[in-house]
Amino acid sequence: MTIVFIYCQGTMTYSNGSKYVGQWLNSNKHGQGTFTTNEGVIYAGKWENDNLNVEATITSTEGNTVKGFLKTENLLKK
Repeated sequence: MTIVFIYCQGTMTYSNGSKYVGQWLNSNKHGQGTFTTNEGVIYAGKWENDNLNVEATITSTEGNTVKGFLKTENLLKK
């Protein structure tokens, strides 16, 4: 059985231990949300079609925080 998230808010815990908490659209991360990797790195911001391509905050496992604009996987610092 395949679950499709049309438009909702919820939590997805992946098999590798990573977790996304936030808004979904058509089964993609879309809207405000936070993705935490299994290593503990936190990506928080606005998601569009499964990508964090706008203003975001990234927090490392050591607690260091960087704020800026993400485009694909590149961070453009403020």
